[in-house]
Amino acid sequence: MRISVVSRRNATRDPRARALVASLHSAGHGVTVVCPGDPEPGLPEGVTVRTVATGRPAGWGIVGRVLRRVQPAPVRTAVATRALRRAVAATTPDLVYPVRRDDVDLAGGAVVARQPGWEAPPGDLISLAPHDLRWSRSPAGDPAPHHTPGSARTPSRPEPGRHDRVPVVVVYRVTPTSPGRYLEAALRRSGAAVTRLDGVLDWDRVPGDAAAVVIVESSYPAFEVVGANPGVPLLFWAHHGEHHLPANLRLTDRYGVDAVLLAHSWHLAHRFRVPVHRFPFAVAPELTDEPVPWDGRRHDVAMVGAGVGGSSTRYDRRRRITEELGERLPGRTRFDYGLPPAEMAAVYADSRIVVNDGGARHLPITMRVFEALGAGALLLTEDLPGTDMLLERGVHYAPMGDDVAGGVADQVERLLSPAGARIADAGHRHALDHHTYDHRVDELLAIAASTRPAVRRGTESGAVAPLDRIVDADVEVQEIAAFGWQPGPNLADRAIRDAGDGTLRPGSIGAVVIGAGGAPDLAGAVAAARGYVYAAEPFTGAVAAILAEIAPEAVVTVELGVLRADLGGIGYRMRRSDHPLAT
Repeated sequence: MRISVVSRRNATRDPRARALVASLHSAGHGVTVVCPGDPEPGLPEGVTVRTVATGRPAGWGIVGRVLRRVQPAPVRTAVATRALRRAVAATTPDLVYPVRRDDVDLAGGAVVARQPGWEAPPGDLISLAPHDLRWSRSPAGDPAPHHTPGSARTPSRPEPGRHDRVPVVVVYRVTPTSPGRYLEAALRRSGAAVTRLDGVLDWDRVPGDAAAVVIVESSYPAFEVVGANPGVPLLFWAHHGEHHLPANLRLTDRYGVDAVLLAHSWHLAHRFRVPVHRFPFAVAPELTDEPVPWDGRRHDVAMVGAGVGGSSTRYDRRRRITEELGERLPGRTRFDYGLPPAEMAAVYADSRIVVNDGGARHLPITMRVFEALGAGALLLTEDLPGTDMLLERGVHYAPMGDDVAGGVADQVERLLSPAGARIADAGHRHALDHHTYDHRVDELLAIAASTRPAVRRGTESGAVAPLDRIVDADVEVQEIAAFGWQPGPNLADRAIRDAGDGTLRPGSIGAVVIGAGGAPDLAGAVAAARGYVYAAEPFTGAVAAILAEIAPEAVVTVELGVLRADLGGIGYRMRRSDHPLAT
């Protein structure tokens, strides 16, 4: 695609914009940056930069100063906006990436790739992608015909043993909440000969005739890779959205993935340079007994999930909904967090309605959608993009009203009725006929059969400095403050700012890197990190001493003359002192 990255500020100096441009270019798109100001060097070769006038009067001396002083700010803004819009239109983009929320209006009539928390503009990529393959394909081609516009499936209940002795390898960190557990169980029910690998992708343990190796997105660190792929299709099932996207792009390359399976957020398919297929979550039959009759259930409404009763801003909407429902229906609700899967399933199986809110960081068709359907509860969910590709709105689920508090409570009370019971029953039957993990196994093996293993990619050429290599090993690190360090090209897709000016606040950035040039205020630099600190010699000892004082719980290692400290401030990670380097 032709993609324009647009900003009212100088995007070539913006670390986040530069990382975005590098990522889009790496995926194979033609990228143009449209912004004011003189372009900074260092963008990937082949990226075009179009700069526009800022609208400020030019000129030297007293005349120029007077003109700039008397020009009204709205006039200057209007002039710059018109110039930016004209420049974007001249690039004839297929897709526009605004750098910030207030840059969306610069896209004109083009399709816009926005962040999930932004209001949807006309031509919204997130809304268009589920229903139009043009906006939900990778540069490598169209997805398989599963859950795509026009695709159809005959209702079925897959037979056990149908894939007798087909060798399949699944790779994931075995945790109570990993969807890999349900996919593995369904593979075993199908009769497949399953090898499970946990934490290490060891190609010596993969049968040479395996139908597929499936890596399930798991808590970090990245899997260690041992040996070389002999030519087996390697699939990667990603089940988070934008907030895990940079890491998932790196893992796709690092593992040598042949195709990506996206559980949702299908508007992100264009960010990958390998084929991308739709592969949603599903009902786990092992968690689903014969449902309790709907009228006999103890709870009118339930939700199990993070943020229930908490204060996290990412779950503000969820908290408001559950609090309002608790006040409206005292003693008739069950809202909880951290329940084991079997206990969670029992709660839903004893609830008439399950409400679903996915949080603020991405727009996921969550596991809760299928947990509710499998339990025979009525699913009342925010109507996330793509839900209507899996279920029929108003028949298999009820879309949550736009008004949050009282509106949702009113809606719940209306659905506690025979009409709600009919939706619950229809959703349950439809899920068992179309959306169990047994169905997903059939889709998985069909995708694997159509996937051509790529010629194996080698590691990056050229020497990589030890500090750069160790930073790169932490694939989830995206926002970095650099002190006395010039990162190498292997880190071009990270948002790295030169932080030597001392403007960082404590705990304000994901990672801090202290290079051989050091930092003016070493203690202040270390304190700015909330996730990781990296330090090169000769500062490893001093940084270790600072950490022992201000973050004694940090996991600190020193390898290749580089200190790495995991502060525990970034979630979805298993903290390990024996941190493996990327291979």
